Amino acid sequence: MTSSKETLTPVLLVQAATRLCALPLASVVEIMRPLPLRAFAGAPEFVSGMAVVRGASVPVVDLCCLLGSERAEGQRWIALEYQGASAVLWADRVLGVRALDTSRLTRAPRLLGEANSRVQLLGNLDGELLVLLDTGRLLPAGAWPEAEPKT
Repeated sequence: MTSSKETLTPVLLVQAATRLCALPLASVVEIMRPLPLRAFAGAPEFVSGMAVVRGASVPVVDLCCLLGSERAEGQRWIALEYQGASAVLWADRVLGVRALDTSRLTRAPRLLGEANSRVQLLGNLDGELLVLLDTGRLLPAGAWPEAEPKT
């Protein structure tokens, strides 16, 4: 029997270093193996570089680095789309799709500081800390690439 307050949200579970993260499935476009990557001097530390994904130049963001861990030894890229703009997250592993009951998760404490802005909700899954990331705030303000104009 399910509670009337249960709110199921489909997410993609990924591992970034020792962190279990969930990404809203609505933002996930594709999961792929890493492609050739070109580094750019002056890019933020969490940007590993640019790659050509399905004919478009897309920034590749190291999820481990973004969350304050060592650079990823990542095995998978997750292509994301947010408000018409694209980026790729580099994660260590993709664990699968799951429906999370977000009514059982809590807001991140303010004590997390800047990291709090990337975290939508916190909870646990099978006894492990779970971080539900907010796609729209995953990158710093203004860092999402501009959407390509529609022609």
